Amino acid sequence: MKKAVILNQSQQLGNEWKGTYLITQCLYSVLLSTGLYNVKLVPCMRLDNQSSGDNTLLVSSVNLSNDYYGQLLHDFSKDDILQLDIHMDSFDGKAKGCSAFFYPGSKGSEFASLVYEKVGNILGKRTLESRGGLYTLKNSIARNVLVEFGFYDSQFQQVKDNLIPICNSTASAIKEYFKI
Repeated sequence: MKKAVILNQSQQLGNEWKGTYLITQCLYSVLLSTGLYNVKLVPCMRLDNQSSGDNTLLVSSVNLSNDYYGQLLHDFSKDDILQLDIHMDSFDGKAKGCSAFFYPGSKGSEFASLVYEKVGNILGKRTLESRGGLYTLKNSIARNVLVEFGFYDSQFQQVKDNLIPICNSTASAIKEYFKI
């Protein structure tokens, strides 16, 4: 039986958008090519002209992913739906590694651990933890995990050079999570 995956490219400022776009599009293609998943892609809106304190697009993105979840519930059980928020960070030009965040007490911790281990073997491991204050985790209805696929200011070339292995590893984590 097919499973459902909602891919939400994080709504980000500036250059980080380029990295999340590459990962999202590649992962979308990899998942579709398996024939195992119904994949919903939350359209990304760049935040270049938005002030950092304005959360309008973030709220819109979460609302749209929740709408997709509601649509998917007609054909899938809640345990057959997973949302992945794709994020890339920037810091000091030196920080590296994959991070995975899940809502405290959620079943998202299982997937977060899998993707953290698999992608972390490529990009390095930085953080695996529950975060109750992240807006997308707190306000999404679907089982949701936010993954930071490295740092734009120090790992963008590494992400580009390893895009296929990163996406294959993420797809492998999804397949293992769903026990397919």
